[in-house]
Amino acid sequence: MDRPTIEIRTQDGYRAPSVTAKGSPVSKAFVELTGDIAEVIISAPPLNLFDLTTTADVEVALAETGALVRDGRARAVILRG
Repeated sequence: MDRPTIEIRTQDGYRAPSVTAKGSPVSKAFVELTGDIAEVIISAPPLNLFDLTTTADVEVALAETGALVRDGRARAVILRG
């Protein structure tokens, strides 16, 4: 599934990593778009506890979701973890 490419930076310039190659950092939150439903998935096993990285990844995922809603590509948002 194609993820939208949106450059989002926090006030301190941090961009959460989204590299998925083996041994590289993986985003702990991401967006999947199915039809017009955007699903923000938090995946920080085993307990989905929030640390600074998870919080930054959720912030990026929510910004991507906001862009999908503004563009009219998403009409509903589901948050799961």
